[in-house]
This record gives sequence, structure tokens and C-alpha cells, in this order.
Amino acid sequence: KRKEILFVGNFREYKGFNTLYSSWGILHKLESLSDWRLNVVTNETKASIDIFINEYGAIPGISFLSRVDDFNLKKIRSHSIICVIPSNYEGFGIPLIESIASGSYTIHSDIKVFSEILKGFDNFNIRSFPAGNAKDLGLSILKVVENINNEDISDNFKRSGVLNKDRAEVMFSWGASANKAKDCINEK
Repeated sequence: KRKEILFVGNFREYKGFNTLYSSWGILHKLESLSDWRLNVVTNETKASIDIFINEYGAIPGISFLSRVDDFNLKKIRSHSIICVIPSNYEGFGIPLIESIASGSYTIHSDIKVFSEILKGFDNFNIRSFPAGNAKDLGLSILKVVENINNEDISDNFKRSGVLNKDRAEVMFSWGASANKAKDCINEK
């Protein structure tokens, strides 16, 4: 894995990208993150990305990747050490599940749907922050990077990532979903 932080989503308010962008505006200046990149995978057009950058200002250390297909997104996710899901709202939370299933360290906002999804997961490599709070998101990123660099803790992070990846694959696979639906139908 590379020293990359991944965000997947659009620029609409409910995805919380502005929170991450504000946070990265400060973080990219820190020595401890000088060799880290923020990859933004979005379905936004190049023109929309340019409008966003013109409105909010360019920040070093960010790569905007527009309209990435599923195959390449899976490759990008597999290379990213940290995935950030700063959502203010989600209908279900697929980005969170995909992040956990990749085995990456996951930093997410504390919205209710994420709390529901995370029941039964090992929180050692999963960290939350108050939705919309750029400062706390930044502190969470710094803490995860610190833990990754700490050899005494990093093995526990990796072990937790593997456990959570396995759990996500069991709980949220198409087969598991089909069995849950079948069970609901059979109850009636």
C-alpha cells in the first residue's frame, strides 16, 4: 500500500467533501504528511473539478480522478492506506462497506447509518469524527498516520483490517443479502 488517502464521491454537501478539502488544506503543510497524497475519485466532470478548484482554491497533494471505472477504482482502493468517508448523510453506507472490505484504515463521520453498519466490527482500524468538523477529521487523519508509523501498533491495525475485511465480505456479500431477504420472506 502507498501513502495515499482516498475519497470516493461527488462534491455535493451530503458527501462531506468540503470538510475533507478544508482539513487537507491544513494537513498538507505538515511535515508528517508531506509524502502523503489525497486521491479524490469522483464522477464529477473535469469542468466541474476546475470550477470547484477555482472556487475553493488549489491545494497541493491532491489528485482528482474523474469517472474511474470499477476495475481501476478497485486498484486505487487497494493501494490506499486510508479511506475517508466524511458524509453528512448516506442512505445506506456503501462507501463505508467498500472501504472496510478493502482492508484500509477507515475514517468516517459519525452519522447514524454508519454506527448501524459498524456493529460487530473491530474498531481498532476504524475511526470516527463528528460530521462536518474539519478540525476533528484532521486530528483523526494525524492519529491514524501516527499509529501506522508506530511499529508497536501497526501490526494490530493490519490484523484488525483483515478481520474487518473478512467480516464485511461475509455480512455484505450478495449471497448474504439474498439469504437475509429469503429469511424475511420465509418469516411471513
